[in-house]
Amino acid sequence: MKRYLWLFLFVLSCSVPSALAQQRRIALVMGNSGYVSTSALKNPANDARDMAKILSELGFEVVNKNRMVDLTQKEMLSAIRAFGEKIRGGGVGLLFYAGHGMQVNGVNYLIPVDAKINNEGDVKYQAIDVNDVLIEMENANNGVNILILDACRNNPFARSFRSGANGLAQMNAPGGTLIAYATAPGSVASDGGGGRNGLYTNELIEKMRIPGLPVEEVFKLVRVSVRDKTQRAQIPWESTSLDAAFYFRPGSRAQNDPPPPSIPASKPMPESPTPLTLDLDEKDSMDADRRWDEDGRRGRTDSIGGQPGT
Repeated sequence: MKRYLWLFLFVLSCSVPSALAQQRRIALVMGNSGYVSTSALKNPANDARDMAKILSELGFEVVNKNRMVDLTQKEMLSAIRAFGEKIRGGGVGLLFYAGHGMQVNGVNYLIPVDAKINNEGDVKYQAIDVNDVLIEMENANNGVNILILDACRNNPFARSFRSGANGLAQMNAPGGTLIAYATAPGSVASDGGGGRNGLYTNELIEKMRIPGLPVEEVFKLVRVSVRDKTQRAQIPWESTSLDAAFYFRPGSRAQNDPPPPSIPASKPMPESPTPLTLDLDEKDSMDADRRWDEDGRRGRTDSIGGQPGT
């Protein structure tokens, strides 16, 4: 009986990744580098192109594959609405954004390339409220949504702002959603280190290729790698309320697992100390002390319990 049970469990474990591989997967990818009213960013355009490529390899339909780079506000809004409609059909939705982002009064915004921002009041009219993206995801009721924001760079408009808030504000993920930040809320990420991609996106693309890793494990590996490579200056962050399993690349991870950490050998227990032995002289001395104590206690008792006047 046990043999058949193990066989059933083995077949079930093999069928789960296969079923996940057949999930409907929809992605929206945006990378803004060529800003009109501020200096250009080096990596986001490449980040978007390379992310779209790996997502396609992993079975995602990239809905805006012909228009991913340097999007205006109108183009971003249109793409987000189309993405929202597409994921209503069920499956997995993923939105990746690289470029400038900022928080104003605790609200996060993605910055289009045509944004003209002179003060904090302009942001809500010139940028994209991230809450609108989350609303599209939540309304789709499609089960699994992932929002990836490589948008925690320095605010290029900070000089004209009253608030000195850095990076993005923390957001609570709606049901069935994972929100991933390139660095911790309120912190700032660098725009690459001389390579084609930003550090966070580069590490994410690499870890997404590993078979058999749950999505939470993928982002954990990214966090550790980025943290170590920046000497803790940049620590990626996630907020998640996922209640279903998701794998970027389903399959066995047996060949990719690092060897388990070696367990140090247990230290031998120290030998019991040699019992204390006393020679005859020491025993006699202790006996004498004991008799002295007994006599002293007896004398005190007699004195305390004696009759008055005695």
